[in-house]
Amino acid sequence: MNIDFGKIREIYGEDALVACNENLDDLVKNINYLIKLGFDDYEDIIERFPLAFVDDHEVVKERIDKLVERLGDDYINILGEDMGLWEELL
Repeated sequence: MNIDFGKIREIYGEDALVACNENLDDLVKNINYLIKLGFDDYEDIIERFPLAFVDDHEVVKERIDKLVERLGDDYINILGEDMGLWEELL
């Protein structure tokens, strides 16, 4: 994993970096879930929407599952074309 935490700090500020650090276990679990679902661009997803992935793993997993279910079988391509949909996890 090569998450650019400096980029997260630059874009979202120190508070986002602190949230990532304080919830590192859940963040890692959520990243692993993205990988399990087949997202190759998980680093970019996390760097763009870090606060969507620092909540409790089960909560984030449920939100992701609802989004995937709504988008259907082509969810990876849809989310790749419209990254803004990740904001629904916030």
